[in-house]
Amino acid sequence: YPTTASIRDGVACPAAVPIEIAALLTELRDPFRTLILFVAVTGLRRGELFGLKWEDVDFHEAEMRIVRSIVDQVEGPPKTLASRRPLPMSSELMSALDNWRQHSGYSDPGDWVFASPQALGMKPYWPDAVLKRHVLPAAKRAGITKRIGWHSFRRTLATLLQSSGASVKTTQELLRHSSPVMTLGTYAKAVTADKRSAQDAIAALFIGPGLE
Repeated sequence: YPTTASIRDGVACPAAVPIEIAALLTELRDPFRTLILFVAVTGLRRGELFGLKWEDVDFHEAEMRIVRSIVDQVEGPPKTLASRRPLPMSSELMSALDNWRQHSGYSDPGDWVFASPQALGMKPYWPDAVLKRHVLPAAKRAGITKRIGWHSFRRTLATLLQSSGASVKTTQELLRHSSPVMTLGTYAKAVTADKRSAQDAIAALFIGPGLE
């Protein structure tokens, strides 16, 4: 595992972050392992993540619907109209969710995906409690020492998408931004290596064969 973490307030080094997230996942048990895999792959806002019910997950069509957000255990609508767009689910994510559903004590369509046993399934887990009691201790065991918050995963996903060559449109759709300006200006922070590559490409225009 890396000795220095790259997840911090969503500013990430793409080469290191997948290793770090994998290390974090190995230190977690379900439902928290599936929960972190889910937010790392989808970039859901924490209210949307904990507001999911099984009826929102369509395993046949491999997509999920974002129809509510939970804030301080109070149910409300998603942040924006764009937030309501259905999201695709990868096969790995569907497999993890299906496995968790089989082991969960709350697997009916109207049940919360991440239902709290302490609340007898009537409420989802508290995000801050999950972070403090499970995610941060697991990160410490994995050698990740810098600050992690729920929004870190959303920002990290945007950076990884950009670094992997995903288009602005694809990134916008996956993060469900209403405008590409938000995607580019707030989340998709260019990585230093990408900046150097861009500079090298421009320099090559000036210093080519016969121009040195």
